[in-house]
Amino acid sequence: MCDRHEPGCWNCVRSGRVCPGYGVRLSWPDENNQRRAVVFEPISSLLPGVDGQPVATRFIGVTCWDIEMHYFTTSKYLHRDSQVYYPPSQLKKAKVWEPSMDGQFKSELIAYFRHVASKSLILLPDNQSGFCDLLLQLAVYNTNPTSRAVLYSLLALSSTHRYGYHSAANQLKVKAIVDLRSSIHGELTYTEALQHIAAGMLLCYSEIFEPSESSFQWPLYIAGVKRVAQTISSDDTAHGEEWSILFSWIYYHDVLALFSLLHWRRASFEREELVRSQRLELRLAITQARTNINVIFGCSPEMLDLLADVFQFCGTFTHKSTWIYRIEEQLLFHNTRLMRTRQQLLLQGLTKVESSHIEDIAELYRLAALIYLHRMSGPLPGASTDIRIYKKLAFDILSRLLTCERAFPLSIVGCEAETDEQRSLVLSIISKTQRESNIRSLACVERLVKTKWIQDDLDEADTLPYSCRLSLIISSSDFLPTFI
Repeated sequence: MCDRHEPGCWNCVRSGRVCPGYGVRLSWPDENNQRRAVVFEPISSLLPGVDGQPVATRFIGVTCWDIEMHYFTTSKYLHRDSQVYYPPSQLKKAKVWEPSMDGQFKSELIAYFRHVASKSLILLPDNQSGFCDLLLQLAVYNTNPTSRAVLYSLLALSSTHRYGYHSAANQLKVKAIVDLRSSIHGELTYTEALQHIAAGMLLCYSEIFEPSESSFQWPLYIAGVKRVAQTISSDDTAHGEEWSILFSWIYYHDVLALFSLLHWRRASFEREELVRSQRLELRLAITQARTNINVIFGCSPEMLDLLADVFQFCGTFTHKSTWIYRIEEQLLFHNTRLMRTRQQLLLQGLTKVESSHIEDIAELYRLAALIYLHRMSGPLPGASTDIRIYKKLAFDILSRLLTCERAFPLSIVGCEAETDEQRSLVLSIISKTQRESNIRSLACVERLVKTKWIQDDLDEADTLPYSCRLSLIISSSDFLPTFI
């Protein structure tokens, strides 16, 4: 009991305690204290998720840029074929540390590529390390310019992935490009063509991870490696597994680039170069059954082909008032194909957890394609399944997944999140995937879904159609994003 003695309580002095003084002190009674009208009730920082399990509380900040974009999009009706876009934020990136370029630094970059950076290039199970070994083999195959180009591209990518965009990485990229140009001397041999493809794709990823300030050049690299790939003979007996791996890698990026190009409204030389490039034929390199899940794709070859057809079809029609019977017929045709597609996993040596994860991702691709088709076209006349069923099935899969390395299905399904629990789940998957898988391209996914949620919440009247809103958000990025 305090005796209120000045300057300190004698009871505290005698007991050897430090007297807290006589100022105002707040106390929060325990929950079982019956003598107080108000008792302490701790607030948990966790909210129940869609599966009932607690998830961390997350806040989505709304900036003045989001409000300005909302007024911009609701001030006029913007059609799908409009080239109007909202300019990106003007915030500048901070400068990064500049590493030295000695021999030890290059050795460290090669080790970093093998153990870390390579895992963000192609999403294979841990026991499937042949892809990384193939790139390293092409990089040290000989001392020709094409081998050096692969090595410099590999070092540039590893340095960019580890330190961000800096002058040393740019110097390595320039050396790789110089060697690639000097190696073009008529017809390429089979090995040289593989090295050109490997170097081009590695340079492509350097741009994806950290675009240069002058332009976004990854479409140029995709277009270039496609031209090289088309020069290789389609005789399956003449080429080995390395051709199938690299071709699948190109084809996967070529298909998903269609989505980015469809919703990018800003004209550029790089965009037009990729648009003009000829679409690859998957049959030239893929000999497996079309319904078998390809771990490079994340889905079956048939599913990826269907996705490409959906992207190309959605680019052919503009507004619902222009529909004719043939377009409605094609919509139902694509919808029926997606509904009937079945995918199976026959890859050996996987654990049960790995197999379930791969199968869930493949199914998420199918559901995302169905959701996207329904959203782009509006209610499908004669369709037997409501979009709400696809959304429920997709979020059921997300609730089972710890990570999702595939940007496209995560973006489409994530944009459909309406409740706080669903949005928290999507952000949790993005955060954990970036933390565990070193996937840099998910930054564009997080930006897309957050901006889409904000604009949907601000526009209660649902002024803009789905395609227009998606295009405006994607076009407001600093660089052409890729959803690989």
